[in-house]
Amino acid sequence: MEKTLYRSLMFVGLVVVIAFLVVIFVRGDVVHLNSKSDVVPEQVTVSDNGREVSVEGTADVTTEVIENEGEPVDWADPSWQTINRYYGELSYDLEKAYAMRADQSVSFKTFQSWYDHVKFAWTRDPVDLGNNTYRFFVNLVEEDPFDFSFYQVVTKVVGDKLQTILAREVEQVVLGTIERPGHKGDGAQIYYDDGVEYVYRDDNGKRTTVTKINRNRSSEFGGGNLFMETQKIAFSESGDYLMISYSGWENGSLEVYNFEDNKKVHEVGSPYTYAFGNDESWFAECQGSGMSSGYVRVYDAPSWNLRYEHPEGGAFGDCSINVENHSIDFSTVIYNAQGTGEETRWRYDVASDTTTDLSRE
Repeated sequence: MEKTLYRSLMFVGLVVVIAFLVVIFVRGDVVHLNSKSDVVPEQVTVSDNGREVSVEGTADVTTEVIENEGEPVDWADPSWQTINRYYGELSYDLEKAYAMRADQSVSFKTFQSWYDHVKFAWTRDPVDLGNNTYRFFVNLVEEDPFDFSFYQVVTKVVGDKLQTILAREVEQVVLGTIERPGHKGDGAQIYYDDGVEYVYRDDNGKRTTVTKINRNRSSEFGGGNLFMETQKIAFSESGDYLMISYSGWENGSLEVYNFEDNKKVHEVGSPYTYAFGNDESWFAECQGSGMSSGYVRVYDAPSWNLRYEHPEGGAFGDCSINVENHSIDFSTVIYNAQGTGEETRWRYDVASDTTTDLSRE
């Protein structure tokens, strides 16, 4: 009798512990899945204490949409533009956003209670899974501009409506991995961990931090710049240099690292195009801003001494860096008081260190 009672109590205790763990794992308005767990629930809808988060279909289907590498997204794809329009409306017009939902079983009043405090919402790192289905991440910013929520979402576009297949808040996730040219097993990785984005070097399993940004306190970059995120990482052709670009609400930033030494060798505010020459003896960057500023700069490498700068001549237009011919073609526009301007086209030749006015030819 005592043994039976003891076993019963043990069973009840075990059930309580399991229930407690479940409450921790599925909490309020989100389903937490971290890097230590590959578990994906078959059917989950949590909406009683916050936003609806749903995982539809079987566990196998859900795992497939998470692990499927997919294809790069064509940003002109009308279906992808529909998704971006939806998240734009979350920030400005909830009625329009609600009308874009394929599932209207949730009332607008409930939907409004989920998103009424969202100030900004935008997507990043999209993947086309085929059949008008896309996997991507969503940043949500509410009343505190330094407080981000980060979600992984899989959505299918049906006409002009969105059907959510999966949505989950993520605390830890790999956002991108690239291989170092000519160095097997060596590469770089963007890793998100609870508001901090790291860029790691992963050399055959040995991980070293190259740099990091705290997205919840991104004003550390100065000037109150909000919403910083690691936008892109790329190696130079030899793999000697790693380029890291950041995007921000007000501006962005580009950093270049000597990858072998893990040393930052160059930093500049967000050029819209940049590249090494094919022999990596020089690096060029172009920037245009407003109607009265911009620049084209060329640096010698590896010294990073400024070789050339074209800071004058009004607003900068297009810029093309020809890494094979070692030249940069760009345009400038001088505006008059009426707001009209005259374009001048230029070419800088790196080898001869000369600038030619192509408009005169």
